[in-house]
Amino acid sequence: MFVLARSVWLAMLGALATIPLAKLFGAAPKMQLFTNNISPGPLNVVSDFTAPTWTGYADQAVTLAGPYTNAAGLCFENVADVTWTGLLATESAIIYGYILKDSVLGYLGGAKFDTPLTIQGTTGAIIIGQEIQIDPTQTLGPVDTD
Repeated sequence: MFVLARSVWLAMLGALATIPLAKLFGAAPKMQLFTNNISPGPLNVVSDFTAPTWTGYADQAVTLAGPYTNAAGLCFENVADVTWTGLLATESAIIYGYILKDSVLGYLGGAKFDTPLTIQGTTGAIIIGQEIQIDPTQTLGPVDTD
């Protein structure tokens, strides 16, 4: 389940579901993996999450594709796939989940994997694609995208 941060919900209050999330998020949203066993919630901050330390690790820029409404009338925003690779042959990391963050609001939200993922060696990779449901009737709290 992807949980939006309280600050994001407050930014979305009064906004129509047809406004792209990119206009509500601050500058250059990025996705960060985290290696500590924590469940993201609406009151977290970026410093609650420990970024991986493998050689060459970097947060990845995300592309928000814009909102769309499905046949049931629910509004969604798609995040294009984000990929991490590049470990040295002797490196590995256990990844518990990821967060979205930006330079204005900081923590935007995050998700914890059902089971931690292990990325190992030069052939290891993690690819994350996300669909975020936008619920204009909800003012604060989590958005379940399962």
